[in-house]
Amino acid sequence: MTGRFRVGKRELLPYVAQGDLDGLIACPKRVPKRWRRLVAPNVTDGQNRRRRLDLPDRVHIGQVVGHLFLFTRVAIDDPGNYTVGVAFEDDHRNVYRLLRLNGEHPSAHVNRLGEQPNFAPYERHIHIATEHYVKARDATHDGLAIAPSDYDDYHSALDQLSLLANLEVDGMLWA
Repeated sequence: MTGRFRVGKRELLPYVAQGDLDGLIACPKRVPKRWRRLVAPNVTDGQNRRRRLDLPDRVHIGQVVGHLFLFTRVAIDDPGNYTVGVAFEDDHRNVYRLLRLNGEHPSAHVNRLGEQPNFAPYERHIHIATEHYVKARDATHDGLAIAPSDYDDYHSALDQLSLLANLEVDGMLWA
């Protein structure tokens, strides 16, 4: 790992390798039995309702320590415009999104570094944090978007998140 760097005014984690990012996404994450209710968006923020659910376990990325959390967002006027995901927050309150599943939001998504095709407005897609985007410094760390596998609404996006992020309820895998 090297030192911190900024993208615009937002400070990101120190550089992390792809294996560390993949490990954070794949590691089992303990969630409460009622996690779906606890992460249901209920805080109004302009045109959206949002919610965050902090997970109990401490996580280490090299010497950086923090915790993971789940987050959701649903547009008040368009329930098909949503985001569900998992992120890491270090002890200095820097937030690093690892995985987010987007519904049909009105803006296009451009994969700035050209690894994958772009997505038109109202096309669902999954953002994944990658070492390539972290190194780019001028791109969003989870700027890579890929085609979704198995979700078509908010509730099925939560199902897919539980599989992709390895959520574990009461010691049992959520599968």
